[in-house]
Amino acid sequence: MRRNHFSRWFVARWTLPVVMLVMAASAAKAQRAHIGARVGYDFDSKNPVVSTQVTIPMTRTVEFYPSVDVYLPDHGSMVGLNGDLKFNMPTTGPRVYLGAGLGVQTRTVNSSSNTDVGANALFGVETRTGWVHPFVEGRAFMSETNRVSVLAGLNFTIGGR
Repeated sequence: MRRNHFSRWFVARWTLPVVMLVMAASAAKAQRAHIGARVGYDFDSKNPVVSTQVTIPMTRTVEFYPSVDVYLPDHGSMVGLNGDLKFNMPTTGPRVYLGAGLGVQTRTVNSSSNTDVGANALFGVETRTGWVHPFVEGRAFMSETNRVSVLAGLNFTIGGR
């Protein structure tokens, strides 16, 4: 049976970043920001991943892209925080993007905890018709513990159409 234990300390530790993401999304409403959810698989840890992200336009081609990843290991817990920039490629069809940024991953098993800081690289394809945008994304986290994930999800335009 798969069990994940989240202590009050763990929840308190990660509440502030999530609140900051929501506040950033609210502030960027007029800029056609997006909020979304995704699911995926991490090939290195062999764990499923659930995640949420905000896309905040900075220019026509550059977007701030913070996200929170929750991995679902058999034992303990694992969370990743990412602060990335997405660069939209000029295309006529679905939006293609490349990205890079900083990632922090924390793994806790029983009473031991390990935090790893590294660089992110990402590549994705997203539709941008209507107010719901399906996407698929490949993500690499490079540090002492490298990780490669594939994720798929939906982004929603804040404020609707």
